[in-house]
Amino acid sequence: LYLEPDSRTGTDEPVGMRFIDAPFDHVWIEDCYLTRFFQHLAIHDPALPYTASRSNLTVRRSIFTDAYVTSSSHANAMFIANVDTILFEENVLDHNGWSNSVPGADPTGFRHNSYLQVSCRNLSFENNIVSRAAATGGGFRCGGIITDNLFLSNPKNIQIGTHENVDGGGGGINWPTEFITALVTDNVIIDSRTESFEAGKGITVQRGKNSEVKNNIVAHFSPESDYNYGIFINETENLSVDSNIVYNWGNNQTSGFDFAAGIAIGSGVLTGNEFTGNHVQMGNSQGFCVSNYAAFSSSAFSNNTYYNVADATDWFEPSGSYSSWLSASSETGSAAQQVSYPFPERSIETYLLSLGIPESLEYFIARCKNQSACNWQEEFTANAVNNYFREGFGKDIILSSRSENRDTETVCYPNPFTDFINIVSAQPIKTIRIMNVTGQEVLFLQGNAISLPVNLSFLPCGLYLVQAEYITDKSSFVRIIKK
Repeated sequence: LYLEPDSRTGTDEPVGMRFIDAPFDHVWIEDCYLTRFFQHLAIHDPALPYTASRSNLTVRRSIFTDAYVTSSSHANAMFIANVDTILFEENVLDHNGWSNSVPGADPTGFRHNSYLQVSCRNLSFENNIVSRAAATGGGFRCGGIITDNLFLSNPKNIQIGTHENVDGGGGGINWPTEFITALVTDNVIIDSRTESFEAGKGITVQRGKNSEVKNNIVAHFSPESDYNYGIFINETENLSVDSNIVYNWGNNQTSGFDFAAGIAIGSGVLTGNEFTGNHVQMGNSQGFCVSNYAAFSSSAFSNNTYYNVADATDWFEPSGSYSSWLSASSETGSAAQQVSYPFPERSIETYLLSLGIPESLEYFIARCKNQSACNWQEEFTANAVNNYFREGFGKDIILSSRSENRDTETVCYPNPFTDFINIVSAQPIKTIRIMNVTGQEVLFLQGNAISLPVNLSFLPCGLYLVQAEYITDKSSFVRIIKK
């Protein structure tokens, strides 16, 4: 379907697809193009209480672009609440919440590319391209699995959880008795467009427990802006921040306030937070490697590598120098050195040049928005571009779990399933691990003991991750849904 309003006044509020006060089980949206609406996809209830009333929403290979409004309302590509088990994959969400060409359709802090409310459950958001939002690119208040997405030039790229308490609108989290969990892994975030309401952030996690932020790349912050953070956490407990690269995500002003940071830790964090094996490489004019506003007893640091072009006495806040940081944080196994990456300055423009296309970011996004079932090009997918950046930073490439040409792909069927599922692969399987959305292992099988179909009747309904390890020691991952 191609959906576009035949006319707009600017203050009107047409919606492309709307489910209001309508329970459902299994809705599938694929290969659709929605543009110039007030909201493209709205799924919510008009009244309290906020309880899950829908299940099994799949949105894939669709385009959501240029949502806007000129009134004080909140234009978004999508606003979704009260859905249990959601899969978003290989979609393009671009330039939603505002318009360059419509007077008055300006960006505000309440206009986003995606906004998934805390009342949603079991979200899997993978292999999407999310670019140029008015405010937030990926607004995941419900937590979930956020993996292998490409985020480009959003004022706030990934938001996990929220700082707000529950109110009459049902959108907050009463921390710490309530919380979300999340797995944020293998995403690539390039740059941020700053606004008066947002100084530019890569990944934020708030009011989450038992979560993980791992193997993400946050790089190339270009505006001049204070208070921009590569990774920011606050009000978290048992959060692991592991093996991420934060590269040149600082304040490019040559003087003034120095409140940017590669990693920032808020004063509200609880205990059990760990920062391990991260590269924080600050090549901007001003910015701390780490700003820690919390008690050091709340977090453990190990094996991180720091570098900063700032004066050696001003790498950390409030510690100052690297030696003072080590004394205050008790970090072990870390290093103060500039990491040599193969091609760290890669960009969307150099990616296009590698394809023989001497063009710009705007051209790249236009090509991404031209994707469809009858015109699908792998080189304009998040996974392909992310692998280009991963190689530039010396990381291993990742084969998408949705790739159609993988000799080692594991196939799970039926999917969604009820009680039994078949797990098969072209390669000999050594082990099978099935994990829930918090990363907890719920089933482990040795390859020689797998009996098909696998009985998963003991699991509650929801989203799970199957990890198949082959005898070659390589692995693949498949998301499965129990209904």
